Amino acid sequence: MLYVRSVLQPVEFEPRSNFPEQVGCRILDSKGGEFYLGVCYRTPTDSIFGSGNHTALQELVTELAASRKHFMLVGDLNYSFKKWPLDADTDAPSEEVRQFIECLDDNFLTQHVTVPTRNNSILDLIITDEQHMIHDILDLRALDNSDHNTLQWRTHVHTKTTERTHQVFDNARADVADLKLEIQAFDWQHCFRDSSVEDNWDTFKRKLQELEMKYVPVKSVCVGKTKPMWMSY
Repeated sequence: MLYVRSVLQPVEFEPRSNFPEQVGCRILDSKGGEFYLGVCYRTPTDSIFGSGNHTALQELVTELAASRKHFMLVGDLNYSFKKWPLDADTDAPSEEVRQFIECLDDNFLTQHVTVPTRNNSILDLIITDEQHMIHDILDLRALDNSDHNTLQWRTHVHTKTTERTHQVFDNARADVADLKLEIQAFDWQHCFRDSSVEDNWDTFKRKLQELEMKYVPVKSVCVGKTKPMWMSY
């Protein structure tokens, strides 16, 4: 399952690879380049999708790498790494694990998770085409009854800074003395006579707004610099 903010204007992406359990989308970065964000799950049970599941995953990874577009692929791949990266001299991975690592190396990709995500195993991986795209990975432990830990990280993206301003009343420069005099001089009893509570409230509010516009100057303020919320590199 993949949640993306609608303001990012994501578009569903369907790769040519027939890897069965994956979902992804494309979004645009500040330079107009496409960025792929995907989530996948590789079942460890061959009876569900067959032993070709390993090959299909490698085809998906290779397809994304060959697109020459930036991407981030995350998910539970069930390869049960005890550490990352593996030590070529002391570790003896299975043939499937060895082929998966070779796939990453051949495509010059980076796997970023180095802490166990379920018990003592690294099952959940973050794969990108750029070594420095991911940083500050945090292990938030298990969420509710899940047996997998939750990971949080930052993604380095191209951003453009936009500055928003709007006008507000400058109360510090208000003509308070004349404002009070006009409020005191106004015939409120005559104004509120023979009217309902709702009408009186509308009249009172409208009069105060008129006085505010008359005696309180406005100023333009910056409400902060914001960055568009898409993920790209």
